Order: sequence, then C-alpha cells, then structure tokens
Amino acid sequence: DECFYVSWYLAADLQFYIVAPVFILLYLKRRVYGWSALGAVFMTSVLWAAVNTVVRGWSAHSFDGLLVTHYSHEFYAKPQFRCPPYLIGIATAIIWHEKSRRYPRFKVSNRTAGFVMVAVVMVLAGLVYGPVSAYQRRPCNYFEPPNPECGSNWSTWSLVLFNSLAKPAWAMALAVLLLLSLNNQGGPVQQFLSHPFFTPLAKLSFAAYLLHPLVINCWFLSRTQKVRFTPLDFILKVVAVCAASFGTGLIAMMLVESPTSRLSKALERSLAGGGRGGNRDKQANVATSGGPPPQQQQPGQPPQQQPQQQRARLQTIQDTRTEMSSMAGKSYGSIASPYETAALLPQQQRDGQQPAPQRYYTGGAPAE
Repeated sequence: DECFYVSWYLAADLQFYIVAPVFILLYLKRRVYGWSALGAVFMTSVLWAAVNTVVRGWSAHSFDGLLVTHYSHEFYAKPQFRCPPYLIGIATAIIWHEKSRRYPRFKVSNRTAGFVMVAVVMVLAGLVYGPVSAYQRRPCNYFEPPNPECGSNWSTWSLVLFNSLAKPAWAMALAVLLLLSLNNQGGPVQQFLSHPFFTPLAKLSFAAYLLHPLVINCWFLSRTQKVRFTPLDFILKVVAVCAASFGTGLIAMMLVESPTSRLSKALERSLAGGGRGGNRDKQANVATSGGPPPQQQQPGQPPQQQPQQQRARLQTIQDTRTEMSSMAGKSYGSIASPYETAALLPQQQRDGQQPAPQRYYTGGAPAE
C-alpha cells in the first residue's frame, strides 16, 4: 500500500523513539518498574506474534505464497511485532550504564568471554542459515497456499517459533556481542568489526538500505529478456547492486543527510542559546557595560574557583585515572598513590586549609 515500502522502518523507529522515554522514566523512578515494563511489553509482543501465527497462518519464508502475503501485510512492518529488538537495545544500554557506574572494572574470565562469543556467532549463523530447509522445493505463487508441491513444508509450530523468537534471538545475540566488545573482551570478532574499513560503510549503510530497492527495480525492470540463474552471474549481480547502492547512498548523504544534520544541529544550538552569535552578543554586552559586577565573597566560604581552574582540576583527575588504569600488573586497593590523593582532595585542603573530614573511595576498602 506504500509507494516506498522499505521505509517502514523509519515510521516504526520514530514511534519507538517517542515511546522509549517512558521506560527510561520508569527505570529512573525505580529500577524494578523499568525492568517490569520492558519485560511485560516484550513478552506481550512475542506471545501476540505466536498466537497470530497460529490463527492467521503467517510465514516469513518467501516460498510460502499466500502465507507470506499475510505475513507481509499484517506482521512485517507493524511496530507491535517489531518492538522486541528495540526493547532489547534499551535493556542493553541500561545494563552497560549500571556496569560502568557500579562495576567499572568488572570483567568475566577470558575463557568465559571466548565461550560466550562462540555461542553468539553460532546463534547468528544458525538464524541466517538454519531456514535453508524452507527453500528446497518450488516456490508457491503469490496467492497459492503451501501444498505438497511447493512451499517450505514447515509445520505450524516451527513457523510459530521462528516468527516469534527469531528476531528477538538475533537482537539478544548482538546485545551480548556488543557488551563484550564494549568491555574489550570481544576477541577476534571485536577486532574485525572495529576495523577502520567499516567506518565509511557504516555511515552509508542506512542510505544504501533505503536506495537498494530502487537500484534493483531500475535494473531488472528495464531488462528485455528473462534472467537465467548461475552462481557466477548471481555473485556479480550482488557486487554490482552493492556498489551502486552505496554509491547512490554517498550522493544522498552529501546532498541531503549531511546538510540536514548540520542545519538541525545549528538550530538546536540557537534554541539552546549556545550559538556563536549569542556568545558574541553576550561578549559585546559585557564589553559595553564595563563587565559584570564582581561577586562578593561571604565570610567563612572557600574561595571560588575560576572555570579554567575547575577544568584544569578535572583534567588532572581524569589524566590520573587514565594513567593508573593503563599500568598493567599493578592493582590499587584502599591505599591510593600520593598523586591520585592530591588530585582528589578539595582545592581548599590542598591550599593548606582544614575542612571537615570526608571519605574518599579509591578502590577496595574505603579509607579516611
């Protein structure tokens, strides 16, 4: 029914983006509220997909004719069935946030990380190549139901499991891969996916996704003879379509995406009062008015730090922690180095004043 069907993801993603703050607010109010809401919506979507697969006869396999027609119109682009991977993404972000905040140095053993990464790769490979059995017979026509002569020949319960759990399983596997890689325990998979070669392709991937149907349609609908399949011909077609899709994606990014992104960022800065023009106006006002009135320091209060001094102190703390974390083979317990202790002390105490006793946590047991 849409003139550009592949853009269904933009509509679904925008709806998820609008609803996502609800889960974040519930989590910030109380963790159990956020996790309960995520779990409830996730299970509702999965069960809804399973029940409707039985009732409506859906199939994700393109050889199943009429069942694929129902699946495409009633399931494929609907946000209520597409939300589980997005919910898993929200849960992954929450897990990493809590890990970084509460257990910044936590790591699983190298053996465990390697075992989990192998399991993740096997799950992803199984989801890609597992359904090959559904494509061993003649494809059914668009309005032809599966029968002994055509279709996938999958049972109803196989279709139920695949339709309801395949996409969540894919998202969970990617979430585990991401968490291990963020913790620098992804091994060869992390090294391969982190290669700079993928950086420009990643920036163009969504534009290529949106434009590749146009490339395919323009190519094949302009043909004057039937297509004869051969492995070599298929490989060359894939390479040509990928090159043309990423090429047109680059043009679209340069003419549409990049200018629009810069314009939106400039608009956000102007609305937030952080634009360059606003800063120049503020500086001009200060210069013409003789500068802001000096703030009077109240008796008993420590001297206020200037912004440059505050930034310098924060940079000192950050440099200290970076230096300590990079020193291999040395662990720090409750006793901190003099350099770290000096960086963590308040300004007035380093200046010789004696404020009230405070506790500083530097790893291990707390120290006075």
